[in-house]
Amino acid sequence: MPRSGKVEGSAPTAATSAEVAGLRRQLEVISRQITDLQEQLSRMASAGEEDAPASSVAAVDPEACGGCGACESACPEGAIRVEDKVATVAADECTGCGQCVEACPDNAIAMVARDGGPSVDPST
Repeated sequence: MPRSGKVEGSAPTAATSAEVAGLRRQLEVISRQITDLQEQLSRMASAGEEDAPASSVAAVDPEACGGCGACESACPEGAIRVEDKVATVAADECTGCGQCVEACPDNAIAMVARDGGPSVDPST
């Protein structure tokens, strides 16, 4: 018998309780997968991973840093701390979003490749 419960030449039949239960289980699995994907997308967006290359990290020029703390406030990951009037970046916590670069009034922060390569524009 086809899944629809129809037999050629006969009137439609009601789905069995086992078929209904199976479909409900499939729906629950798919719903959980959708929820998981939505949560993952939300985490990525809040971390700036959609907008910045994952290979970039913020780097502070200590000579140019005035220690105002604007970058520390702007960092959504809490990867920047100002101590002794100089900002420092915890590279392992930095997602490369570039929000600190935009917040710095002293232009003391640049995005650089994690491997020490050339500077990276977080908007590309």
